[in-house]
Amino acid sequence: MNMTISFKAALEPGLIDRLKSDHRFSSDEALGTAIRCTSAEVDELRRGGTPSYATALAIAAITGRDRLDFICRVTQAA
Repeated sequence: MNMTISFKAALEPGLIDRLKSDHRFSSDEALGTAIRCTSAEVDELRRGGTPSYATALAIAAITGRDRLDFICRVTQAA
């Protein structure tokens, strides 16, 4: 039997706007390039969307964090 379990996670509240401001990204497009996603995905992340693993790693690199502790609200998706 093959069982797939998926999870939903979100970034800590306000992280996208802090990244944009603190690192002086001029637009969502510039931030998206830095965190490996599109400007539409940046907006989705801002509203609680689940980040990809590549995006999470890019955010960790930009912020200097060695853990992914900025990901929260992990729930099992139906």
